Amino acid sequence: MLSHRVQTSLIGAIALSLLLAFIVIYGIMFWSALEFAYDPTSGAPEWIENADILSLCTGLAGLVSGIVAVALAPQPPHNQQQSGSGNTASESQENERPARFRNFLTDLFTVERGRSLLTILYAVSYTVLGLGAAAVWIIITSQGVVTPEPIKALATLALGLFIPTVRSYFLPGQDSPGPNA
Repeated sequence: MLSHRVQTSLIGAIALSLLLAFIVIYGIMFWSALEFAYDPTSGAPEWIENADILSLCTGLAGLVSGIVAVALAPQPPHNQQQSGSGNTASESQENERPARFRNFLTDLFTVERGRSLLTILYAVSYTVLGLGAAAVWIIITSQGVVTPEPIKALATLALGLFIPTVRSYFLPGQDSPGPNA
């Protein structure tokens, strides 16, 4: 039986590996598709329209999209309990500053910090590659070449996630209907 820390580290390593696979596979796909679009005499790589490659790419895109969707979903506010110490707010802040600094230094490489960093990497990578897929789709189409299905799938999947995410940013609290709806 693995300890919780080892198990969590292994899961984190798998999550990082999947993100790197997503980035590398789509990077190669973008490069190959753009190369063919600007030099059609070279011929499109056969693998780019392979059904297995499409399944792999959409599986990775769905995984990354799901992780980003969960990470960006509105969270209910946490109930913070008041401490009964009787300290005023300014005394409390003065006492917390050294503790917060110590915690920052000691927590830099904790599991939670690693999760937060990995979540940010997922969100940034997905945003860049999702927007990149849309741009590649436009560029390839403008060259009169058919865009590979995995690129179209990522662009539409990303757009499908970006619309409600951006909406919730500009209209906070209106994601679910109230009791009078």
